[in-house]
Amino acid sequence: MEIPEPAGPPYLDSDRGDPQRPVCGICPATRYPREQFVVYSRPSWECPFNPADGHRYTLDEGVPACV
Repeated sequence: MEIPEPAGPPYLDSDRGDPQRPVCGICPATRYPREQFVVYSRPSWECPFNPADGHRYTLDEGVPACV
């Protein structure tokens, strides 16, 4: 699977500590702009965990996924 490079600033500035956008430490929002990742309501087979880097990606296209 080819992991995409971020094509813009992250959706969330993790140094800000913005309480309006709480995210976990592995959320793609800390690395990618909003247009570059998908959000799922819960973990599923459609977005498996990648043990090589500790993140989730869509099974079909390798798009970063937040669950």
